[in-house]
Amino acid sequence: MYTLRHLPPDRRTDARGLTLDEAFVRMMALSERHFQFVRTGWGTQLLMTNTQPDEPIFYIDALFSHASRQEIKGMVCAHGLGLFQCMTDDDYRRVIAGDGLAA
Repeated sequence: MYTLRHLPPDRRTDARGLTLDEAFVRMMALSERHFQFVRTGWGTQLLMTNTQPDEPIFYIDALFSHASRQEIKGMVCAHGLGLFQCMTDDDYRRVIAGDGLAA
């Protein structure tokens, strides 16, 4: 399970207990992006609206499949789009404990 935090972090808006799919869709909705996964040659790519010039192209050199889409979703969540921080729930608890706050 994952936790999605806005940047800068605010515990009141932290979303905990999300699946990878839920974290990804929440990021897309909150950043007001429409998205589509497409097959490009032998790879899979994520197309999005409202992208920033410094954002990477989210592409994987693998056939268009559920597994390749999941891998790209993980890449997007790890990147955070400059707006979010996505981490496992266990990592979130460690961060909160390190801040001296109760989770």
